[in-house]
Amino acid sequence: MVKNLFCSLVLLIFPFSTAVFSQQGKVDITFNPIDDGVKGDGFDAAVRTLYLQSDQKLLVGGEYSSLNGNLSSHLTRLKPDGSVDDDFSTGTGFSGNVYACVVQPDGKIIASGNFTAYNGNSCGRLIRLNNDGTQDTSFNTSIGASGIIYDIALQPDGKIIIVGSFTKYNNVTVNRIARILPDGALDTSFTTGTGSSLNITNTRILANGKILITGNFTSFNKIPSNKIVRLNSDGSVDGTFNIGEGFNDNVNAVEIQSDNKIILGGSFTLFNGSTAERIVRLNEDGSRDTDFQGTGFTKDAVQIIKTDDNGNIMVGGIFHRFL
Repeated sequence: MVKNLFCSLVLLIFPFSTAVFSQQGKVDITFNPIDDGVKGDGFDAAVRTLYLQSDQKLLVGGEYSSLNGNLSSHLTRLKPDGSVDDDFSTGTGFSGNVYACVVQPDGKIIASGNFTAYNGNSCGRLIRLNNDGTQDTSFNTSIGASGIIYDIALQPDGKIIIVGSFTKYNNVTVNRIARILPDGALDTSFTTGTGSSLNITNTRILANGKILITGNFTSFNKIPSNKIVRLNSDGSVDGTFNIGEGFNDNVNAVEIQSDNKIILGGSFTLFNGSTAERIVRLNEDGSRDTDFQGTGFTKDAVQIIKTDDNGNIMVGGIFHRFL
């Protein structure tokens, strides 16, 4: 089966109430990517990103090079039953890991990671694919980013926010965040000054068009910003987003609720000087949402957070108990 990244999973049901429940999930036996155990047992290395398409097909990206013993280099598409979608062909695939992928409204797929080639063609850690897996050559990233792109976010206008460990894009200094035009060129109207000196690992486009980023940085464009900052659409720091002292350790996961509140998870134990054990919810202005009760999780870190259509919060990571 698909290898899990996380050792624990808990379902928290309290976006609009104070009750907290944990729930053990059951395996959906109708979803089976294993080839009856004949050729192997799923992916041979870690899965790092999942994207569910509108047709319920699932894009799976990561560090793996094979699925069930067959070559499947870092990005695969599965049908709703878990079988490989043969209509999506990546040829020899990626030269390195895939850490993020999104699908445009037109069905084209944008992927990022630490790869520098796709199916033998140069691409600097960012690429756009057609729905069948062929490279969209109208999106030119032959130079691209100088380092890893950990996350991508698609704006409604088709521009793409990328974040990671890179310091240049198309040989222009951008310091770990950039905005890319629909043709793959750098958007020079997006100016972030000195940017971040440390990695940015997550980005989200908010309903108001502003850009949320998180990571292990302590400042952005020389402004103190412990692990989280909100940017205006031009790349400047949004001073109305007030996090006080921010977080004392890394933020690994971000989820935006339908009411625009922000759920954050990571290895942190404090937010703005108060206990927040690896999970916290913020209001739109950056203040802590005190309706989100409980002190958090014991040990290690939260790595992923998702919400469902009912507002339930699903949390994955390496942890033991919710307190």
